[in-house]
Amino acid sequence: MIRILIPLFLGLFFSMSASSQVQIGMAEMPDKNSKILYSYANVNTTIDHAKKGSGQTWDYSGLTYALQLPEEYKSATSINFFFFGIQNGFGTKTADSLGVGQFMMRDIYDVFKTTSKKMTAEGRSLKYNGIPVPQFYSDADEIYQFPLKYGRKDISTFKVSFSLGNQFSMVQAGERTNEVEGEGSLITPYKTYASCIKIKSVVDEIDSIKLLSLPSIPIPRKTVEYKWFAPGVVGPVLVVSGAELLGRFTVQEIRFQDEPVSLVGFKADKYVVRLNDVVTLSDTSAITTFTRTWNITPNTFNFVNGTNAGSENPEIEFTSMGAYAVELLVRNRFGQMSEKRTNYIQVLEAVSVDQTALINNNYTLYPNPCDDVLHLGNSKPGVALEVLDLNGKIMFVDIGHDVVNVSNLKAGIYLLRIKSEEEVTFRKFQKL
Repeated sequence: MIRILIPLFLGLFFSMSASSQVQIGMAEMPDKNSKILYSYANVNTTIDHAKKGSGQTWDYSGLTYALQLPEEYKSATSINFFFFGIQNGFGTKTADSLGVGQFMMRDIYDVFKTTSKKMTAEGRSLKYNGIPVPQFYSDADEIYQFPLKYGRKDISTFKVSFSLGNQFSMVQAGERTNEVEGEGSLITPYKTYASCIKIKSVVDEIDSIKLLSLPSIPIPRKTVEYKWFAPGVVGPVLVVSGAELLGRFTVQEIRFQDEPVSLVGFKADKYVVRLNDVVTLSDTSAITTFTRTWNITPNTFNFVNGTNAGSENPEIEFTSMGAYAVELLVRNRFGQMSEKRTNYIQVLEAVSVDQTALINNNYTLYPNPCDDVLHLGNSKPGVALEVLDLNGKIMFVDIGHDVVNVSNLKAGIYLLRIKSEEEVTFRKFQKL
């Protein structure tokens, strides 16, 4: 009896282990309606991207932001009508332009098809002289073969050609090797994935390019991508890509699925000031920047205390009253990004502002923005409320109440001056 029970127990154990193995399939692949937000990170050379095996924990929580872009998909026929033969085909833009001079091609899209067994690259669309030109794979590129699970390895070939008559032609052909080399948990700045798989995808490719009557030039390329997939999540949750030369992997790009993040940001230590007061701006951007530039309008101010338009924390003295817009432009390896806020600083000449009260009192306004009635929280008996525009003009006065009817005001930004026996303070609100 014992001899029978032990094999039964072992069979049940291995059956349960197999059923709990992470598997990725068609449900985790994008389709024509997919939109995936990726944050691109600064390349981190201290992480062991090649770590593999079962029961791993990959910690990418320390990645720093460089850029955020959506990866959007659409139907193949909306990209190029000539893909009507690709059933349920979909695609995404991979480049804005490719080539040089008279051989410049624009709006490059890769077109895919997914079945229960695999996801394949079926074609590519590009515009030459404004005309959409389709390319079809003569040997489809099998991007993934399902189910993806730890230990699986697939090798496939691909070939796609493009020609502009006798002027230009290109043939891309090669071999793709996909190996699911790890399973475990993954930590990114966005979230922790308790169960996921890691795929190593190696593409050995030769691009043969021919210009006019010149001989064809073969250009070998070897690219490596590490991709992590989590059950129930569409698209890879983390991608580390690069090139391999002489057996050495060089990271070129890291991106991970994320929620919208304010990459460029700033704050001021004061928002309502008098003439000749000094305001300190602070760059609070989430991204690592190479350079920054502060733009402030109108141009009636001075940088003081040794700061300038490129300082991280510039100090500014305003010389004219009114509303000022502040813009911060930052640059990194991906280009330029900016954040602009209109009516951000209000400079009032005839209004005495108690800055200590402005920062430390407990008054609150709600709802803000508002459409008709504005409430003052933590009000005191006998306070006088004055609504001012951004030039300091008093719009109306209300005494002894904690509710203000602003329904007759035009849409815009206003100040509520709160006067009591102990203090005079301000709150800013928006009228819808």
